[in-house]
Amino acid sequence: MLFKQELVVQIKAGRKTQTRRVVKQDEYHNWDSQHGVGILQVYHANTRLKWIVGRDYAVCPGRGKHQVARIVFDNIRKQSLTAITEDDAIAEGFESRDAFIAAWNTINPKTPFERNPAVWVIDFTLKE
Repeated sequence: MLFKQELVVQIKAGRKTQTRRVVKQDEYHNWDSQHGVGILQVYHANTRLKWIVGRDYAVCPGRGKHQVARIVFDNIRKQSLTAITEDDAIAEGFESRDAFIAAWNTINPKTPFERNPAVWVIDFTLKE
């Protein structure tokens, strides 16, 4: 997964444990557990597997850069971007919701916060 260099630093320090990605024409498959229903797998529109809970993924500080860490997906859920809470923003590696919004608008100029796109919320842990 691609992350900005400053967010890679937060991941490696254990301060970033969540990321949001815009929902495109993705499909997903639910799983049932004693704790409710969650999303287990997300597929590209062409049915190619995109993400799966429990799998580990490379952390790359930009396109074409070598991986600098690995993360394991613990949970995936879908929500509207504006539903992000202060605690979520901190889990995203930011000091506040306002700081997250400013960064989101810089990183995602085609899908600004005010448009309230649907996003995948991915909780992850740094793989040792």
